[in-house]
Amino acid sequence: MTETLKSVPGFWVEASGGEGSGNVRARGIPVDGFGSINLLEDGLPVQHDPALGYLNADQAFRIDESIDRIEVVRGGPSSVFYSSAPGGVVNYITRKPGDTLSGNARILYGPTAELYRFDGWIGTPLADGWKLGLGGFYRNEVALAARSRMNIPFFLPDDKLNDAFLAGAKAQGLLQLKGHKSVGGMRASIYNAVDINAVNALVAYMAEFEKEHG
Repeated sequence: MTETLKSVPGFWVEASGGEGSGNVRARGIPVDGFGSINLLEDGLPVQHDPALGYLNADQAFRIDESIDRIEVVRGGPSSVFYSSAPGGVVNYITRKPGDTLSGNARILYGPTAELYRFDGWIGTPLADGWKLGLGGFYRNEVALAARSRMNIPFFLPDDKLNDAFLAGAKAQGLLQLKGHKSVGGMRASIYNAVDINAVNALVAYMAEFEKEHG
């Protein structure tokens, strides 16, 4: 996300931490993280306090094909439009569905680690003035050479659901599903001692959890 701000005049951007925990400095305001700017999505704050040390605004937001364009108000006037924005306010505008079915998609490939990411968005009219826009992305965090047929890693749509998922699994006798600390997420180990009934039980629980939490 931080990379999208590199072309904004007067912003110094540093993203050596990866997808999250980047640094953006507005000219004249030597504050790291996102303490000098505020991030919005369609005019609403991504995070109330973008300078929180343990949760930068870019850790709560990801760019995908749902975003149509970015609007930036930089400098003094930015605080007139929004609070906590002495250096600038950045507004990510989402795509709006039109009067006909439309969509777009792309695939990103990282050859170094054999990683793929699929982004997509679709918009369509429904009825009586109602329209639907749906988008997001999917990726596999595990390099092809490191994948296993016995250890199946997977990720929930929100890390905040991890504890609830593990607690519910434990209640049903499904144990040791927490992913490796270096990767996160979940990991199901299905070695020879695991029979098909255990696999079916996990699949059924995952389907039930999806219905309850999305």
